[in-house]
Amino acid sequence: MKETTAGALERPEAERPAWIADSCAGDERLRDEVLSLLAADASAGSFLQTAAIAHPGRAEAVEAAARSSLALAAGRRIGPYRIVRELGHGGMGVVYLAERADAAFEKKTAIKVVRGFPSELVLRRFRDERRILATLEHPNIATLLDGGTTDEGLPYVVMEYVDGVPLDVYCETAGLSLVQRLQLFRQVCAAVQFAHQRLVIHRDIKARNVLVTTDGTPKLLDFGIAKLLEPGSMPEAQTRMELRAFSLDGASPEQLRGEPMTVTSDVYALGVLLYELVTGRRPYAGTPGSDTDLIRAICDDPPARPRTAAREGTRFDVSDELEWVVLKALRKEPDRRYGSVEQLADDVRRLLGGLPVLAGPDSRRYRARKFVVRHRTLVAAGVLLTLSLLIGVSTTLWQARRAERQRALAEQRFQNARRVASSMIFELHDALDAVPGATAARALLLTRASEQLDALALDAPDDPVLLEELAVAYHRLGNVQGRIATANLGDQPASRANHRKGLALRRRIADRFPASLDAKSNLVASLMDTAYAEDQIGPSLEDARAAVSTAAFLLDARPDEMRFRRLLATAHYTLGAQYREIGDTPRALASFESATPLFQTVYDASPGDPEIRRSLALCHKRLGAILAGRNPSQAVDHMRLAVAFDEASLAANPNAPRQRRDLSTSNIELGFALQSSGDPRAGLVAYRRALSLREDLMGEDQKDVQAPRDVASALWYIGVADNLVGDPTGAIASFERARVLGKVLLSDRDDLPALIDTGLADSYEGLGRLSDALRLRRQALERHQALLEHQPKIRTLRRAVARSESALGTTLGQLADRERDTARRLRWWHEARDAFEEGLRVSAGLDSGGQFEPEDAALRERLRSGLTRCESALSGARVSSLTSPASAAWPGQ
Repeated sequence: MKETTAGALERPEAERPAWIADSCAGDERLRDEVLSLLAADASAGSFLQTAAIAHPGRAEAVEAAARSSLALAAGRRIGPYRIVRELGHGGMGVVYLAERADAAFEKKTAIKVVRGFPSELVLRRFRDERRILATLEHPNIATLLDGGTTDEGLPYVVMEYVDGVPLDVYCETAGLSLVQRLQLFRQVCAAVQFAHQRLVIHRDIKARNVLVTTDGTPKLLDFGIAKLLEPGSMPEAQTRMELRAFSLDGASPEQLRGEPMTVTSDVYALGVLLYELVTGRRPYAGTPGSDTDLIRAICDDPPARPRTAAREGTRFDVSDELEWVVLKALRKEPDRRYGSVEQLADDVRRLLGGLPVLAGPDSRRYRARKFVVRHRTLVAAGVLLTLSLLIGVSTTLWQARRAERQRALAEQRFQNARRVASSMIFELHDALDAVPGATAARALLLTRASEQLDALALDAPDDPVLLEELAVAYHRLGNVQGRIATANLGDQPASRANHRKGLALRRRIADRFPASLDAKSNLVASLMDTAYAEDQIGPSLEDARAAVSTAAFLLDARPDEMRFRRLLATAHYTLGAQYREIGDTPRALASFESATPLFQTVYDASPGDPEIRRSLALCHKRLGAILAGRNPSQAVDHMRLAVAFDEASLAANPNAPRQRRDLSTSNIELGFALQSSGDPRAGLVAYRRALSLREDLMGEDQKDVQAPRDVASALWYIGVADNLVGDPTGAIASFERARVLGKVLLSDRDDLPALIDTGLADSYEGLGRLSDALRLRRQALERHQALLEHQPKIRTLRRAVARSESALGTTLGQLADRERDTARRLRWWHEARDAFEEGLRVSAGLDSGGQFEPEDAALRERLRSGLTRCESALSGARVSSLTSPASAAWPGQ
């Protein structure tokens, strides 16, 4: 048919009927089709020689003629597919609903076929669309399933059938709120950003090209005029249209002017879509006249303000921030719009979260932080004033809910109260975190903010943004109340309770939005926070393992996103910390070794990020602490890296409490690594640097119970090193001061008092005061036994009990060596033997798969050696020789 029509067009009009009759050879249907096409060609005039944009309305004539040239009837097969019915048609082709005809599987699909007699331009575009769709696999983009050529030689593509309605229709029929519309819009932005990352610009984004399924999932369609931004191709070939294959609905000014297009053209189209979702109309819907007038308005005139248009359409109350976002996306000049779709989507996220938007005139977060640092007293007064305002707002809100006629006012005040609470959680709290001595103030601030959000959640129990803010408040409050190793108030039960509340909320959000990667990411953060707070071996390990598996899933889904790489690194670190806490050193080492290269990759990409630098320093600290007993020189290398990272962080924030505490910990760990390598004097230098930093912190914040415990810990390390260098008197002074400061226990597993008693006992033995040493050995053993009884699965506590038994047996043996009375000497030997035997029994539980870790194997060898000496003495054969000054030395502790 195509060849017959083309041949007729080459002949004079008077000769065509006879030529057609001869060429069709009696095929009446073919003759009628050719005559119909010739009539359509005559009625179209010179349309195809003139740009459609200059003659509005002619495109419809060509469309009707082209469409009639290929109408596929129901039941017609295309490859393995059977046509069911036509779904719609556009500038290049017709879309049909189809199903598999070969019984391979049952699945509805959408088939798009080029219609009419396509030009080379149309065919090229169609091939481009098929090639583009093959690169785009995203949950919010209709998926390419197959492709091929019809019997007539026309190309077609088989796509996922989206059973949905256009985005604008869905929002209206479902009665979506403004927040729900913005959340749906962010999913559309994610799809467009995904295409941009694959070097594809859509160029025809509009509500009709976004279908929403029954479960509320938006799907981006019609990449028919999209282009690949391929390196080496001409910009004009990439971005210009030879004729108007797009609609004016979302066309950008540069698109209408025929100028080169970039990703900011799609940003403009998304701005039009956002305008329509917010206001219920398009930015230039009220422009009177022809398409030419509409084009002039798009290129030259400012759109009506969204706030004004919304009053006439959706009747939503459009905030200043939302209006800034919409108008920035609709800038006439491409370089004044958002630089990417990701920036636009992020501003919408910030808007939903009550945070300052980038489209606004300035950053309130930055101003608030600077103001707090300069005016601490004024901020404290401001916090009290804010709390008073919150009480007033809450009372007014309660009264407004009772009066229906004031519903709109109540809603506005609800949002204001939420913004104030959000500001307290994020802006004011973060600012106070950098202020020395603000632990109690931060706790009060977070308590009041969480109470306010709790009250608001009663009125909006299904608002995911509000629930997320409340989860953040619970976790931050839990950290201030009692997270070990950070400034806290020492209330572990309250800390655990609030972390569990935050975890429950984020599980609820993740269950409600199972496809949301952000919800899963937030859930991982909650699992990690809760793992640190839990005091039981079971829950903490389960939470940490769940965090690792979920973070790994997110990175597999988005391998190029650094935030998920960072999340997985943090999850591995958290799991390593749990393994280290219970004494499973091999698994702890493996987890930290998994976390370190991931953090290093993120750090290399963002070397100026202080949080990444801190995370990398923490990894080196943990690796150094574990390797100190295995490979001391390698441990020293790790600790010097950690000290360097923490010194850089402190140089950037010289007065920040967290940075000073981090550096003190690095010096403690460096000192221990140096001590383990055989240089306790160098270790003492590092310990004393740490002590100085920690004493300053203790003096600045009287409410922080972690601070005196940190000072006591540093003094204990100094005392141990003093004993090693032969200064037991200096060690006793450090231990006695540590004993006073370490009376406040930070958790049920805190063994610092027992460690201090052990250190004092070592000092007294060095001075020959064995009776004092014996009393302290027994105190330390009782404390460690009580801890192990409370947590029998904690390997570190089992190891501590075995060490205490070994130390007690050694002291008893030394007393027996020195005793002149035979009966008392035998009693000391019996007690020493009992201690070594009990130590061996307890240490047997350190066995892991038939093997002991090196330090545990060495401990058991010391216990056996001590037991052997005791049994030899008690046998009576060597008692006289063992009591002489020439007797063999006792095994080290």
